Parts: sequence; C-alpha cells; structure tokens
Amino acid sequence: MKHIRVTISHDESCKSPREWDSPIKLALYMRNYKLPNEIDFGFDGNSSDEDLELLQSKHKYACKVHSYNHSEIAFKTTPFRRPWDSGIAGFAVSDEDFIESEEQFLELVTSDLNEYNDWLNGNCYGYEIEVNGEDVGSCWGFIGDWDKSGILEEIKSTLEYELLSTRPDIVTELMNDISTTMEIDHAYERWIEEEMDNQKVKLFAMWSTDATGVYQETGSFADVMSCATLEEGRDWEVLEFDSVELADAFKFGVSKGIGWDDPMVEDMDN
Repeated sequence: MKHIRVTISHDESCKSPREWDSPIKLALYMRNYKLPNEIDFGFDGNSSDEDLELLQSKHKYACKVHSYNHSEIAFKTTPFRRPWDSGIAGFAVSDEDFIESEEQFLELVTSDLNEYNDWLNGNCYGYEIEVNGEDVGSCWGFIGDWDKSGILEEIKSTLEYELLSTRPDIVTELMNDISTTMEIDHAYERWIEEEMDNQKVKLFAMWSTDATGVYQETGSFADVMSCATLEEGRDWEVLEFDSVELADAFKFGVSKGIGWDDPMVEDMDN
C-alpha cells in the first residue's frame, strides 16, 4: 500500500508580482497602504486630466487606474459603480515597442492589475506532496484562484512521476478527487494498492520504416516503452502494455508525432 498526502495551503509569504519583470509600470496611491510607484510619479491621490496628459506626453501609453476598497481591495482601468468606496488610485504606463495598440496595452494592464488584486487579497497558494511520509514535491507562489492557477497541473506532474512504475493508471482518479474535494489548508489523503490490475493491452503497429529507436520521452510517461513487450517482425510489432492508460499514452504520442516513425496503430484482442 502507498499513502498519498496532498496539501494545498495559503502562501502567507508569497512575493508580490510587482517584483517580477513586466512591460507595465504602475504608480498607485491609497492612504494607509504601501503601493507600487514604478515610474517615480508624484501622485498623492488627487488625480487630474492634466496628470494623465503629462504622462501621455512622456510615455507611449498611459491610462488611469481606479480603486475600490471595501473589505477587499481591487484595481481596474475603468470606474467602479460605487463612487463612495472608489476613486482614482493612480496610473499605468508603458513604453514597450511590442505593444502595438491601445487595446493591447489595456489588456496587459488589466492582467497585471488582476494578478496584483489577487496578491493583495491573499489569494496565493502552494502545495506539498508526501508519499509514505516522505516529502516528494512542493512549490509555492501560485497566485489566483487555486484551481485555475496552474497548481493542479504541477501536482499531477509530480504524482505521475512518483506513481509511474507502480500505479500510473490511478493518477487521473486522484486528480479528479483532489480537484473536487480539496479543502484549502487541509490534507487530501488516500491509500492505494501498489499493484496494477493484471490486464494486458496489445497494440499492432505497422511501421513505415525500420522499427528502430521507437522509444522516446513522452512527457509524463517517459518510460512508457519500457513497460511494453516487443515481438519484432520485419515491418510490424506487437506492443503489449500493462494498462489501458499506458497504451493510450503511446497512441497519443504517435498521433502527435512524438519520436516514432509514423506507425499505424490498431487495437488487438487480448
């Protein structure tokens, strides 16, 4: 038996995304908050159209940034509907040559502001994975809704690696459970049998060239071919896999042209 333990937790020490390189520069102000001023603009919360015109004269693109502060903080490029909790919070500018239109600039500003909103409001996460009590993987700094931040893809990759030699067939089931039942700051735990069901899957492969060098890394199933028994022929092979998932992985690799010599693959009766 293997004991799988996966925990997704709030990341209390996540670095601000404003510390990363960005084509967008922000100058924000809100009383009692330390906000980024990346263009050294002396904005004190009293915005005017003259300020915007001044920035537009100095930068390729510039726009106002509006704020909303009521239980949570939010920034965006258009006004909020509740004027008593909102107002002008500053400006965003860019001088990047790759930005070719005002629309593209505003899309980039919106993306940066949404990410900054998530960080300000603590919408940051990390994960830890243990197998039989041993730490096999962890990563922090995922910003945004946890189920849309890329964290599930990282967990899946780690589980596929850890279970490749014993239970690659169960990873999809584990991920479905995790994505639907996970509670933040609580561990998901599962005991699994280490032996796969003794179900063989055979594929018939007709190769367009000599059947040599057919093994290539295929992403998560890097050892897929090592799990197959080969019966060599002149221009054909019978591949026998230990599970439907491994056979499907091989067929997927063939369909994408990953490292094989364009075989035609058909299922065979066991």
